[in-house]
Amino acid sequence: AERRAAEQRSDIADVLARAGGGRFKYGRVFLVGEAASGKTATRKSLVGDPSALDGSTVGVDESMMTVDTSNVLAVEKKWEPFDRAARKEATHAMAKAYIQKRQPPDSPGTSAAAASVAGESIVSYYTGGTSEPPAVHAAVSVAGDSIVSYYAGSTSETPAVADSATAEPVQQNMEEVVGLIKSGLCVEEEEPLKLSISDCGGQQVFYMLHSTLLSPLGMYLLVFDLRWFKGKERGSADVEKHLSFLRFWLDSIMVHTRSKEGRCAPIALVGTHGDVVTELPDLNKVSKLLAGEFEESEAWDSVAKFKRESDGRRLCFHPIDNTKRAQGAEDAVVGQLRRTICDLILALDYTQKRVPFEWLAVYDALERHPLRALRKQDFVDLARSHGITDTAHAFCLLRFLADLGLLMYHPEEALASLVVLKPVDFLVQPATRFIADKDEHEIPEQEQAKKEGKRQQLKELHTKGELDGELLDILWRAHKDFAKELKVLLHKFGFMIPVSADKFLVPALFPSKPVDPRPPKLKVWLAFGLAHDVDRWCETGYVTLSDIAAKGFLPVSLFHFLLGKAVAHSLAGGKTLDGMELSCESAMLAFRDH
Repeated sequence: AERRAAEQRSDIADVLARAGGGRFKYGRVFLVGEAASGKTATRKSLVGDPSALDGSTVGVDESMMTVDTSNVLAVEKKWEPFDRAARKEATHAMAKAYIQKRQPPDSPGTSAAAASVAGESIVSYYTGGTSEPPAVHAAVSVAGDSIVSYYAGSTSETPAVADSATAEPVQQNMEEVVGLIKSGLCVEEEEPLKLSISDCGGQQVFYMLHSTLLSPLGMYLLVFDLRWFKGKERGSADVEKHLSFLRFWLDSIMVHTRSKEGRCAPIALVGTHGDVVTELPDLNKVSKLLAGEFEESEAWDSVAKFKRESDGRRLCFHPIDNTKRAQGAEDAVVGQLRRTICDLILALDYTQKRVPFEWLAVYDALERHPLRALRKQDFVDLARSHGITDTAHAFCLLRFLADLGLLMYHPEEALASLVVLKPVDFLVQPATRFIADKDEHEIPEQEQAKKEGKRQQLKELHTKGELDGELLDILWRAHKDFAKELKVLLHKFGFMIPVSADKFLVPALFPSKPVDPRPPKLKVWLAFGLAHDVDRWCETGYVTLSDIAAKGFLPVSLFHFLLGKAVAHSLAGGKTLDGMELSCESAMLAFRDH
């Protein structure tokens, strides 16, 4: 498997080395942190949404925004929801500018404002549909979605053509125009950055979901409430609890995004309720506390620091005021945070690389696709419709997008035919139908299950983590087309364990009560930590429980995953659930004859 992955990476590198296309200006921003820290309010401030908050986040909420990176004010003040119609207008203007650059000022037709490119014929020429450079009239409007398939319109769509009666027809050498675009002479700064903003629910039950989505190719906003630390000292139970959550997320980001060079994805600490904690001494004290606690963390070098515009002082976090959003005002620190996000994402290696125009075309088409998932052959066919005729080339694109976390693909036999276009909709939403905390969130599908006589099955789910197959069918009615693959994926990630054809276990919903502490005959400790801490433990030859408590790191998702695997192994050996004691933090299991 490792050899195949290396070969796939090599194939992708070969394609990118030959590519003369455009930059892949897509970014992902993840808001993570403890429950009730202000993540949703922060997301609304970033995207300029003045609407009121509507409860805590269930699983993950996503927003797609575009940022005009050629305009400093636009980067800091205005992020727009992605609008394909607006992008088409911008594409028209860009294409017209390219043509006018190459024409003498007094050439026929350039005085007409509509001097432009017929995108459909360019696509046909570029993808090999015809060997003849197409002729174009100056009054033909630009088909922005089809020009060199760059902006991803379907090549089957015929672009609108303006009335040409008022302008003199002009023959234009399209080979030259195509050459301009393919050689990268476009003004890329005018092409906006697309940002996917993911607001990750803070309840611990959702952490397993998050681990399936975290990607090294994005940026993380670790959100906390400044009031947690104002006027408080180290050692208090509340402060230690909140610091523990921040450490957990810093370590999680490092684990999931660490590069070969030892760095993780960029991070910004964001302190909310900046309207309450306003005094500089208080802010400095919080900054000192966090720096002292985390400066030895491997992730700390990747944390973007904040510089106050008023006095140039630096803090290790961005103190923001989310109340101004609802008042129609703008917090200056939110603007600086927007700039930081754009700068750091545009500095990532993958946004610097050029990819073939066909890749950009296919990905834009995938973004617009109405389905949450495709069969792999449908993906290959879609790639072919945008000029990628070689199947191996299509698989390179598939692997590239999967590595970025922009779609999900797993090559093992049970999942190899599935390409998940929208991982949040496909995986997270179905999982939250049964994994969400019933006391925190109202799930309509669970209410429907009650109406259909499944109250007892819901009780067993909530109290024992046992999921009945008939109940699952009700919860997944909107997802029935891919129910088989969903079960495989959720088992793969440790969300659910099949006990029989109509029964599953959900480790995250096991009861929190401790199991009966019977004296074990044999005790084995498994100590988890970050690499540099484990190396130190190995050098000394031992590790104390206090060391593990202070420096050990076991992601919640990993414990639930291991617990699920242990339960499945015990069941495979002939044991039954009746002989097990299970909780979300510990378990008593027997294996085979023991």
